[in-house]
Amino acid sequence: MRENCGGMMWRIVAVGGVSASIAALWKCQKQDATYCSSMQTGVEAIENSPYRASDATNLSTMPSPYLEAIAQSRKLICRSMIEQGIPGAVVCVTVDGNKVWSEGIGYADIENDVTCSSQTVMRIASISKCLTAVAVMQLWEDGLLDLDAPVQSYVPLFPYKTFDGKEVKITCRKLLCHTAGVRHYKKASDIESNKEEFHNDEYFIKEHYASVSESLKLFSNDDLLYAPGTKFYYTTHGWTLLSAVIEGVSGMPFLDYLQKFILSPLHMDGTGPEKNNPLLYNRASGLEYRQLDRDHSGC
Repeated sequence: MRENCGGMMWRIVAVGGVSASIAALWKCQKQDATYCSSMQTGVEAIENSPYRASDATNLSTMPSPYLEAIAQSRKLICRSMIEQGIPGAVVCVTVDGNKVWSEGIGYADIENDVTCSSQTVMRIASISKCLTAVAVMQLWEDGLLDLDAPVQSYVPLFPYKTFDGKEVKITCRKLLCHTAGVRHYKKASDIESNKEEFHNDEYFIKEHYASVSESLKLFSNDDLLYAPGTKFYYTTHGWTLLSAVIEGVSGMPFLDYLQKFILSPLHMDGTGPEKNNPLLYNRASGLEYRQLDRDHSGC
């Protein structure tokens, strides 16, 4: 039993790094060259970049079994960056607890010509849900949480729900599986709209909530999209509700619980909550990417 056992956006600082400029990448894509030619040119531009971090992994000292794997992995990452419009990435791979490859690729800030380095702070966005899931399962292992109990057992302020006139039960198990019927950033009345995902107003909320429970007011009174357990529908708000469950079961603020029982034990010293107001050094700048139509035939 843990002592005093009690979607949110998170950040992570990569360890190590080799920085690489990919300015040529976008130049290639703007030219009339074929997609395949642009792809190869872009990959070569990244791999042959002169930018290097001072603490970059020295590949000449790497054991030979890793060299080919690193080379192939770098090419795959570069191709993914080109195809998906990713301006920068930071990679770190360990084997048996030892770092064997650490590299920063591309830009942390395109507008200001800042390349990725070992200190670049990247948002991990919905990978935060993995941390929340670990916390839920820790509480379940300790016998403090029933995955199939109504969430109101742990979050009394969350209203009971009905669907098609019948009362339904939202559980942690269904929330973990994205099958609880809780909406994402679109309300039930907006599901059929053509509004793009990242143009929803809730993506740009700047209000600071004193607790996870307080933030539930964003969606707690909204209708369910479907009866729990009948359909999969990805939802961030559902995981906000799980965070409130963690607070209710543990008696601790959500962030405090994660710090004490997940981040600190794993020595994840470079990971923490992203907030709007504090100055965060080396934070990567976010961009919106629009995919251009291309003919991929022959690739």
